[in-house]
Amino acid sequence: AVATTSAPKTQAEQEAEIIEAYLQGWDAWIQVLYDPQAPLPESSASRSGSSLELLIEKRDQMLRDGELGRPGTDALLQFQPRVESVSGDIATVRDCIVDDIVLFSSETNEIVDDSISTASWLSRMVRTDGIWTLDFSDRQEVRPGATNC
Repeated sequence: AVATTSAPKTQAEQEAEIIEAYLQGWDAWIQVLYDPQAPLPESSASRSGSSLELLIEKRDQMLRDGELGRPGTDALLQFQPRVESVSGDIATVRDCIVDDIVLFSSETNEIVDDSISTASWLSRMVRTDGIWTLDFSDRQEVRPGATNC
């Protein structure tokens, strides 16, 4: 038998892997907003630590408050992540997120929050057993409207 080894990943390949896991973590958040009654989405596996705890708390809060989310009228939701640093099994991602998700009452259909905002986020990604997960996110700055960071 011949032993095979894979070549080490280039920086670009590693950053692409980190960004993919990062966006999957946010996809889990959006899925919970759109349907908090559904089981945690498969993409929730891309969250860990306080990030996963926050996802579960948000789902429970939305169920308690009887709220649902839906895309904004102008579909402005966007992410602009970039890997700031990688050190071993920890990476830092900076992002500029435009959030136009509309929250509304599941009982009355009354809009609870339809504001549009742009926020700068700093997130920590952690690699465990070769898999990157979104471990912690900190919203740095929020501005009203859809703007640039």
